[in-house]
Amino acid sequence: MAKGILIENLKAVGTLTAAQQKSRYKNAQYSLNTPEEIVIKDSSFGLNGYNCIEIGLNNSIIPPKKITIKNCNFTGNLTNNAILIFGTQDNAVINIKDCTFAKVSNMLRLSNRTNATNVTINIENCEVTEYESNLQWRAIILYENYTDTTPEAAEKNNRFAPSKIRINIKNLTSNGVKIEPTSLADVTNTGLESQIFVWCQDYLTDTIPQYNSTKLPKIFINGKEVK
Repeated sequence: MAKGILIENLKAVGTLTAAQQKSRYKNAQYSLNTPEEIVIKDSSFGLNGYNCIEIGLNNSIIPPKKITIKNCNFTGNLTNNAILIFGTQDNAVINIKDCTFAKVSNMLRLSNRTNATNVTINIENCEVTEYESNLQWRAIILYENYTDTTPEAAEKNNRFAPSKIRINIKNLTSNGVKIEPTSLADVTNTGLESQIFVWCQDYLTDTIPQYNSTKLPKIFINGKEVK
């Protein structure tokens, strides 16, 4: 790669306490910020801790236009998220393929702090072995709006609208069970063991709002839209 960030054949092991991670690495083991492409491949993330990889958090740097995470094993015990994508450019493409996640709160957290449009996320051939036990937050994918501090701003920006984000899922399994919901409402913000997506708004009274299809990404599973 002439530009951007490339991580390849990395093998990370060990344990970071919450205090160590916050003092030395802030809230993540790896914080990546670039306006160019990010590629992470053929790596093993076995470092125990809080968050593993966060992308696009630095407000002073334009976020990436393309992200590829491929053939990576997240073998560490993570008490929060494996992959956090805080922001991207418009028309960004995010590929997460051929990855395994041993123990996470959520496999993927999205925030869309930039309110980007036409963002495509492809998740393919991935397995989550164990994730969040608290049913309020138990989800493979977390949509978390940490940017808007008033209901009016959250309503206006509508950061996860179906016109802004599309997620294509193919062959995603949780502890050996293939993820194939037929109704998005049945697996989003349900507070049930079967929920797959959680949508929350920090700083607002309705931290976890009721399900609303106009405020959530389009989801396609094995090529079929789930409504």
